[in-house]
Amino acid sequence: MLGFSNQTIADLLYWVTRKWWLIAAFAISLFLFYIPSPASLSPEGHRTLIIVVIALILIIGEVIPLPAVAILILILEVVLGIDTPNGVATSFMSDAVFFIMGSLMMAVAIVSQGLDKRLALGIIKLTGNKTWRIVFGFVAISSILSSFIGEHTVAAMMLPVALTLIRNTSDDQKTVQRLSTLLLFSIAYGCAMGSIGTPSGGGRNVIMLGYISEFGLGNISYLDWIKYAYPMLLLEIPIASGLLWMTFKPEQRILDSAVRKLKVKVTKAGKVTGNQMMSIGIFVFVFLGWVFLSPYLGLGIIALMGVFLYLSFGLIEWQDINRNTNWGVIL
Repeated sequence: MLGFSNQTIADLLYWVTRKWWLIAAFAISLFLFYIPSPASLSPEGHRTLIIVVIALILIIGEVIPLPAVAILILILEVVLGIDTPNGVATSFMSDAVFFIMGSLMMAVAIVSQGLDKRLALGIIKLTGNKTWRIVFGFVAISSILSSFIGEHTVAAMMLPVALTLIRNTSDDQKTVQRLSTLLLFSIAYGCAMGSIGTPSGGGRNVIMLGYISEFGLGNISYLDWIKYAYPMLLLEIPIASGLLWMTFKPEQRILDSAVRKLKVKVTKAGKVTGNQMMSIGIFVFVFLGWVFLSPYLGLGIIALMGVFLYLSFGLIEWQDINRNTNWGVIL
């Protein structure tokens, strides 16, 4: 057929079946492009709606990675004449982007110092070895931490903690299936809930603060956000813990063996090192900066200060930050 081999035709058909959402997105956008825009809508507004439709279809269909969708939006803004190349580039260099970039880079530095097992032991010391109390501790710690350093970071830190307890309980996956589900969901729900607690809980919070200020609706400080959002978070923690426990109630009501093994591992690792103390100190410095200096310096610049300090004190190499930072989230 037209000189194409059977393999070429098969590959083409396979691509079409896998990427039909992508084809549909561009077909619908082409149709919308030639529809006359309402009199009350400017041509730029019409084209912006087309980009929104394309983005929604691609995100729902999951045919390409989310960072690729972000890149496509940048391209279409220029191609459709919504803004100039310099204008589009400038719009992405905002304090919100600096904040997201700085937070993700700091997360890499914190995780690289191996604080996860010490964090696990700290949770156990607070909760004891009863499973329901450990679940509450996981939800509470995940929520509180994710309200300050972002849910992706906290999930990366807490996952080894949960896996350590699960593996130390039993090597039989069937035996710990419900326990695994319970602990992992505790982290997931805790991280998701905690992101509303403070402006630094996620990039979306900082972006909304920027919109509120840009539209002249007032300025919300770091402490103001905490005053209104944190009480809701504190109410959600026991509710989520109780629902998770009732839904995934495990056979193991006491994790005595897992706790003992964890204590042995942490003891072998020795005392807290100077680098770990400096890592904690820098994060506390950044947090205090967010609370007291964000109205003057912005959240993003303060986060980048933290990255500068981690690099300057030799707590992490740039190659490690470059390799482990999720650049797709920044896009």
